[in-house]
Amino acid sequence: MQILDIDNAKESLNKGKVIAYPTEAVFGLGCDPNNDVAIQFVIDLKKRNPKKGLIVVGAILGHVMPFLGKLDEGLLNKVMQQWPGPVTWILPAADSVSSLITGEHSTIAVRVSAHPVVQSLCNSFGGAIVSTSANFEGEIAAKSQNEVFEYFPEIAIVEGSLGGIERPTKIIDGRTMKVLRD
Repeated sequence: MQILDIDNAKESLNKGKVIAYPTEAVFGLGCDPNNDVAIQFVIDLKKRNPKKGLIVVGAILGHVMPFLGKLDEGLLNKVMQQWPGPVTWILPAADSVSSLITGEHSTIAVRVSAHPVVQSLCNSFGGAIVSTSANFEGEIAAKSQNEVFEYFPEIAIVEGSLGGIERPTKIIDGRTMKVLRD
């Protein structure tokens, strides 16, 4: 099992590699959201339906803004009341966002995380990263480094602990304000 510190994780992301890292509730798989080869590798690795899309996570609003389309001020204020924190929002995607991120949608799932490892990783990388649970589609998400290794022995893992939340983050559709996952 290869364990990375933040500097080595940043290098891996810059080289187009996929890494695993702790999030609020589960370990995630991540890569540079502007690297279609790396994104496709995540989709293939997870055996994920590409129509679903993926989450992009940042440490600050500025990390996720390049991925967002036009937001009205009222919606942005609602979003900012939840961030940084364990809430993922479905928001309009910028036209430039890869369809590998959005799937079959015109929206994108984004989160500004308060998790210290995610914060350090995104700040070191200088932007947002892909965030999807470390598991095969339909299987139980990894909650430890050992479980990540069992699923994906070839993926390096960023050192750190989960954030103490029992279930993956809440997802809210910003167009309808409907809670899609609680």
